[in-house]
Amino acid sequence: MKMATDDFDVSIRFGRESFTIACHSALTFYDIKQRLAECTGAPADPGFMHLTYKGKNQPNSATLSDAGITKKAKMMLRLTKLGAQALQAAPAAAAAAAASNSPALSALAKEAAAISAIETSVRATTMRNELIAVVDVKATTRDKELLTQALLRLDAVEANGVAEVRAARKKQVARALALIAELESLQ
Repeated sequence: MKMATDDFDVSIRFGRESFTIACHSALTFYDIKQRLAECTGAPADPGFMHLTYKGKNQPNSATLSDAGITKKAKMMLRLTKLGAQALQAAPAAAAAAAASNSPALSALAKEAAAISAIETSVRATTMRNELIAVVDVKATTRDKELLTQALLRLDAVEANGVAEVRAARKKQVARALALIAELESLQ
């Protein structure tokens, strides 16, 4: 897949696919992730996606020039476990969004898929905590942060007086809040 040229092209490998993205040195890795999300369907959320260059994960806020990336550089896109789960749930979310033909419902469907992926992680953390009676603080904190980010994105979805959108948003907010409460009960 080739996009319009800017300053230079960067090749990014994702599984068996390879993407060429037009870039300039001031772009951040988060900007690149946003472009890749459009191409791959993978969620661009920082907790779901990693870009590596020369074997090192690159921080979202770093620019391509910070990492020394120039013409014909090659990077690799990796998904976290949550990102892979969200990508698997994405086709169902996309089908629901296409059926509704509403940008707000489309955004809510994507958030529902992301929350489902986080829910899987929460269930695994809960089970692990019950088995070994030790709280995984790092996983718990990560999941709470991802859920908080999802709540902020849900808050940005405009209902515009449409009851179906309001109800769908309310349902996802309730799911996220219930998962946060579950995580807080572990600590």
